[in-house]
Amino acid sequence: MTRQESLVMKGIAILLMLWLHLFNMQTPLYSPLFYIGDNPVERYLTCLTKPVGFFCFLSGYGMHVLYEKGKDKHRWSRIGKLYIHWWIILSIYIIVYQLITSTHIEIINHPTTHAFNYETIIKNITAFDTSWYHPGWFLFPYMCLSLFAFNLFELTARLKVWQILLFFWILGLMVGVFITRNSDFVYSHRLVANIASFISLMPAFMFGAMAHKTKIIVKMQCKTRRNALMWCVLIVFLIFVCYICLFGEASIQQYLLYCFLHHLCQTRLLHVCFRQKLL
Repeated sequence: MTRQESLVMKGIAILLMLWLHLFNMQTPLYSPLFYIGDNPVERYLTCLTKPVGFFCFLSGYGMHVLYEKGKDKHRWSRIGKLYIHWWIILSIYIIVYQLITSTHIEIINHPTTHAFNYETIIKNITAFDTSWYHPGWFLFPYMCLSLFAFNLFELTARLKVWQILLFFWILGLMVGVFITRNSDFVYSHRLVANIASFISLMPAFMFGAMAHKTKIIVKMQCKTRRNALMWCVLIVFLIFVCYICLFGEASIQQYLLYCFLHHLCQTRLLHVCFRQKLL
């Protein structure tokens, strides 16, 4: 994957994020034109948008490139740039929110009177607790993941690729089940929520790292070039993923299949598009 391809894929991930937040639920802001059963078509398509996991996949790929080069000179400057962008976004959001509502910032799980105490300010500035702007929940866990990426690669260097993928797959599954069954406890304790989020981001991150290690994307590009059958298979997979996400029971088998299809479809489809110069 070249730097240019990586930038294009980040742009696609941003579009996926916009689509997810715009159409994840039906609102009076728009009127769906097409339905499949009781669900609008755009809601089915949100099942294919996992922007945070997508970004982690790309980040894992890029961090493993640096790992093989044996250096990461911009580790702290990268974190600093993330924080600068976070502070800008947070400032704009607070100012706009205050202008619109003329009230205190609404704190999730906290009284509004505690909106600007010292503890809340520090937690939001560091992104440890993103109660002022909840969509930034992944920022602090992601920064920790970025800082400890080389340590993860060192710890797993002696393992085979399939062992690494299986381990982090199961780890992510276990954390997902834990969060689902103990959501009240997890989200009422910020430290626990950050640790759980940190672990839940690992599978996509390590998938990206292993994609670079095995050079599987380059191999996929060669095999899928001008392959009509692969396009048909991809379309069927995408439809099946939507079905699992919307109608399937939350069983382990379906979750594993969904993760596999999701990563396979997004990675292969996008890189086929690059080879065919469709993007």
